Amino acid sequence: MGASVLDDQDIIDAIGEVQPSAPYSQEHEKFVAMMKDDHKRARKASGIWRKTAIDCYDYVYGRQAPKNQNVFYMVLNLIIHRFLTKAGILTAGKPSAQISARSTRGGLDLEAGAIMKDLVEYGAEKDYLDTLIQDAVQDQLICGLGVLEEAYDITKKRWTNRHGHVYGKIVITKEDPLCYAFDPDNRDERMWGDTGPEYYTKIVELSRARLKVLYPGKKDQIAEVEATSEKDDEDEESERSGGVYSPDQTGDREPKNSDKLQLVEYHYKRMTPTAVVQKIYRTPDGAPGHIEIAKLPDWEAEEGQTDEDYEFAKYGKPGAYVDSDNIPQNEDGEERGVDDKGEFTYQKLAVPDEEIWEAAYLGNILLYNMPSIYKHGRWKAIFFTGMLRRSGEGYDPIPYGAIDQLIVPQDVINTNVSLIQDNARRINNPLTVVQPEAIIASQRGRIPQILAGPAPMLILEKGHTPDQVVKQFPPGPIPSQLLEFVDWIRVLIDEIASIAQVQRGGMPYDTSGKALEHLLQASDTALVNLQRNIEYAVTYWGENRVHNTQQFMTLEDSLRISDDLKSYQVEWKYYTDPEAPEEGTKLSLYKYEDFEPGKEPPEPKQILTDWSIADYDVQVGIKSNKGRDPEAELERDLKMLELGVVDRQYLIEQNEGIKNKRELLQRMQKKDEAMQAIEQWQQMLQDDSPQGILAKASQIPEVTDVIVRSLTAGGVDFGAIVQMVEQAGKTKQAA
Repeated sequence: MGASVLDDQDIIDAIGEVQPSAPYSQEHEKFVAMMKDDHKRARKASGIWRKTAIDCYDYVYGRQAPKNQNVFYMVLNLIIHRFLTKAGILTAGKPSAQISARSTRGGLDLEAGAIMKDLVEYGAEKDYLDTLIQDAVQDQLICGLGVLEEAYDITKKRWTNRHGHVYGKIVITKEDPLCYAFDPDNRDERMWGDTGPEYYTKIVELSRARLKVLYPGKKDQIAEVEATSEKDDEDEESERSGGVYSPDQTGDREPKNSDKLQLVEYHYKRMTPTAVVQKIYRTPDGAPGHIEIAKLPDWEAEEGQTDEDYEFAKYGKPGAYVDSDNIPQNEDGEERGVDDKGEFTYQKLAVPDEEIWEAAYLGNILLYNMPSIYKHGRWKAIFFTGMLRRSGEGYDPIPYGAIDQLIVPQDVINTNVSLIQDNARRINNPLTVVQPEAIIASQRGRIPQILAGPAPMLILEKGHTPDQVVKQFPPGPIPSQLLEFVDWIRVLIDEIASIAQVQRGGMPYDTSGKALEHLLQASDTALVNLQRNIEYAVTYWGENRVHNTQQFMTLEDSLRISDDLKSYQVEWKYYTDPEAPEEGTKLSLYKYEDFEPGKEPPEPKQILTDWSIADYDVQVGIKSNKGRDPEAELERDLKMLELGVVDRQYLIEQNEGIKNKRELLQRMQKKDEAMQAIEQWQQMLQDDSPQGILAKASQIPEVTDVIVRSLTAGGVDFGAIVQMVEQAGKTKQAA
């Protein structure tokens, strides 16, 4: 999947000119032969790893593990089991936010509520989100000993990480499960060789034309190399792709007749001598004493001093390590000195420094062999560890090999959360209200369609300004139900990462693959609400956990546990006390010791304290296929009519199916009467005095009705009406 180290001209320029082609020496031939041998051994070890990974998948997906099988396989079952419990809780109830949103139908009809519900269901669909997260977690647990490769993106001009094939012999001494080393600037000593050089290899496919551009001095030899894009005969293992192993899957490879060539990248450790200067202090009797790395003395400039006044300015900056090519000398020209610790002598040592080198060969052509150009100064591949298995007295990493695709759970979560939030913002648009009377008559019926266009433009009647005609109302906040759902998804991954067994990589006892089958049945058959699903799935999980422990014990121990279970009552308790420890809601297993039927049970004691559900709201609505009430549709459309966004003809067309058409026509008639009253009120404003206006207004029932309704609704106060009338009178007098 990854690309060659030298896949961009900028990187070539950073390295320097590629040396022209020359006859290969015996050293080159030996080096290429060594690379080929290492690669062959690595591919063989990779096959062993793949076999192990496939077995792990079988056990994880429910196949019964033999009782004499390595404990590693059984450990995987419980971890995946616990994860699927949480994923099943999230998806089995199919939670969806009950969201309402404004809609103007016509060209503006986004049906925001329905769109949002579909979006939430898309994120929570069992065969989508559940499966993706499940594959991601299994990738981490089973294919945990994988790598991320650092590469330079020539288009974006930045360093990126990508996944790739890796074969080889790397000993990881930091045995910390799921401990990532994603920081490319990380320089701590994570990997060391045990018996001989460390290396890893990788197959890269590039077109012949691309290789000729990258290595112009070797284009004649490249032209003679036979195209080989098929896998080697010795490599018949199945490939990993998309979360499932498939023997029939060949991956994204070119057909054999394509003009692509396979080259092998070879990354290895190489020791190079580095000069280090030491201070060797002398004891009173003249014998060598304390030894430390040589640094120049510290110094702070006083007032009026500059850096040039520093006594050792010609040797470097204060506090810097002494340069092996520029060692301070005393007045006699000797590499000696004295400080508060006593007299000392400078001594230069050649210390072996570990470097990562990389080489590549195509057939028998050595394309390059040079120090790694990657900024972290170590391996191109950034390794992270996974599950450990028992070996002798301690734990050793599992042999690992090729990983076609490694899914990161957080990437899955980020993708779904971003999709939901982006769509939520997109459909949560502001409301636009238009005054139809200010638009020319030929366009009034098309106002919704015009506003729905990419660049809406309305033609106004003379005398109107846009501010008077078009008003924008900002959208409300994103519904809280949706944000709860998004937070819930995030909690799921946080909970998985915090499971003690995932972090520790080991379990205190064995389990089997049957637990997974029971869990899936529990999740799939939980058809009630989300709260009941939580209790049901977790209770099932707890029972299976106890039973699966017993089957790997001796008969005596198993019977003893069964007898102990009779002495206390086991209960799964959903703990919601606000005074609860550790901040919030817990879902844990409690027991009542010395429980006697018919009597009040004693205070329960919590067991299995290593797992609990974090604090979040589980009161999420369940999906309902019930459509919107027709009367509610009518109320909404009438509101749009009053705002002037739609006309009467549109309202009649959209409500053809309503039963009570008489009520619809009556309400529309009242709306027309109100509009006529408003027009009469505007005509009265042209009278001579406010008193005359009010006198005439009181004689018109329709106008009086409008004023009373306005006051009742709280939309306009009486003082505002009087001021409006007085202002109209003053305007008339001024004119």
